[in-house]
Amino acid sequence: DARAALEQQGEQDRAGIVAGADRAVTELAKSSEQYEADKKAEEEAARRKEEEERKAKEAEEQAKADAEKKKEEEKKAEEERKKKEFEAKTKGAADELFKAMDGWGTDEKAVFNALKGKTPEEIAAIKEAYQKKTGRSLDKDLADEMSGTDLKEAKALLSPDPVQQAVASLQNATEGWGTDEEKVKQTLAGITDPEMKKKVIAEY
Repeated sequence: DARAALEQQGEQDRAGIVAGADRAVTELAKSSEQYEADKKAEEEAARRKEEEERKAKEAEEQAKADAEKKKEEEKKAEEERKKKEFEAKTKGAADELFKAMDGWGTDEKAVFNALKGKTPEEIAAIKEAYQKKTGRSLDKDLADEMSGTDLKEAKALLSPDPVQQAVASLQNATEGWGTDEEKVKQTLAGITDPEMKKKVIAEY
């Protein structure tokens, strides 16, 4: 009986060990499956993050490219606007000069107004537009149509020297009978630089 009891106990112990081993294997399998699942989930999360970062970078680069393109388009539009404005201004001045010298007599005041305050670039464009319109040189037509201090003032307005322009304007305003006080005032009011005013007074 004692032997039988020992054998029975041994069988029970072996069964327990086998059951424990089976449980351990099952747990290990579950643990391995969970590990694989966790690993897959981490890889998927990393892939999604990488994809989101890539898309965000592409969106940022596209936004930057769009901003640069818009800036360039605005720059071109502004340049085109200035170009058209410049052409209209200089062509308009050439037309005014033609009208002032066309036919009998010359409207000296209109000539001065058309040339006054123009930059060297604008003067060059006015001369070109005048030549294109009339087939003649602006300088030659001015010399043919004007004389004395009128011609001197017109030539001074064609030059880039503001001192000579002011001097010629003052001389023309004070020549002959009476003085064009309004023109003198306007000319002097346009000289804001003290050094330039000294030069004008010295050369007048």
